Amino acid sequence: MSSGFSLPSQKATATKNSWHGMAFIMEAIVLIVILAISTALLVSFLNEARIYSEKGHSTSFAVILATNEAERFYADPPSEATEYFALVDGALKATNAEDKNCFKVKRTVKSEPQKAGTLYLGEISVEQTGDIVYTLKVSRYLSEGGV
Repeated sequence: MSSGFSLPSQKATATKNSWHGMAFIMEAIVLIVILAISTALLVSFLNEARIYSEKGHSTSFAVILATNEAERFYADPPSEATEYFALVDGALKATNAEDKNCFKVKRTVKSEPQKAGTLYLGEISVEQTGDIVYTLKVSRYLSEGGV
């Protein structure tokens, strides 16, 4: 008795199995390419985030330095000053101009005589590696009779 079913020949099975093996290899290659592209994009995004973070830290320190210099301006408006600060162990310390990554804090002052005193206009700029990170304009009026 024959049931009408026949077993596949070896030739048909070999062709079918080689196609399945080739499909698996192609799928693996596509997945590896997608993984490589995703990794490259992720590394690029992380690098850009690091750069923005460093700029944010520099700006924060520049604001602190400019604020401190504005307080010194309020105490002594007529004087101009240039100071250098470096970040050492998380704290800003005074340093010299030869330090590569230091902050340069420069205060320029102009005076305008008024009827009963003097108006001092100042500009405080904070630079790092030659680029201006932060600028602050300040002013103070001193009357002739005193503070």
